[in-house]
Amino acid sequence: MTAHERADLVLAFAKTLYVNGQATEQMVDAVKRLGRALGLRITIIPHWGDLRLVAYSGDIAIAVQAVAAPASAEMDRVS
Repeated sequence: MTAHERADLVLAFAKTLYVNGQATEQMVDAVKRLGRALGLRITIIPHWGDLRLVAYSGDIAIAVQAVAAPASAEMDRVS
């Protein structure tokens, strides 16, 4: 599996958690752990309508992005 394919896999995982209401901090932690397991160093930037991920593999940096709007937000947690 190439570094780009691994980055895409991590982004798909992040999107699944994000759009299904996972707390942002927990999603970021889980994504970073998955990235480490796949040999990547991950930086993820969640926005309301999208996710931006940068994966570092050695000297290579791969940037990927996905449209991702959370379907639900726990408003008690937000406030």
